Amino acid sequence: MSDENSPEAGAPADAGQGETTPETAPAALQAALTQAQEEAAQLRAELEAARQAELTDQERALEDAKAEARRSALAELGTELVKAELRAQGAAAGVDVADVEYLNLSAFTGEDGRPDAERIGDYIGKQKTKGRPEFADLDGVGTFPSRGPAVSSMDPTELADMITDGRFL
Repeated sequence: MSDENSPEAGAPADAGQGETTPETAPAALQAALTQAQEEAAQLRAELEAARQAELTDQERALEDAKAEARRSALAELGTELVKAELRAQGAAAGVDVADVEYLNLSAFTGEDGRPDAERIGDYIGKQKTKGRPEFADLDGVGTFPSRGPAVSSMDPTELADMITDGRFL
């Protein structure tokens, strides 16, 4: 009683099959996962198509009305959701986004009418890099009391005397 896959019977079972080593295991697993996800999506689409084929005209009209109501509700509330997402991401990044009323908010929605967080994040990132200019500290700027004598008149001879005596400047 010998096992055909045992090493004593000859070549290993994986010979020529593209052996999986610890270095190639993550890539192989990722490829298998991707393939399984594609198959699952295809099966979901087939199931939905079969379900749609079995619907009566009334049920189909009801499903269409539900889908239209969902789209219309998202269209109305989508801009408010985008504004909220812009403010939330802006606050987290320290960017003031008070002028969202002037933006084309539909550019930040996905195909399903919901906010696209990636597009909003890109916009916030661009606003953050623009930044605001840093102004130098203005030490010594402001109003100070006069250090010289008060000028009581604007008589040119009196002003000339004050300048020559060094009391004016």
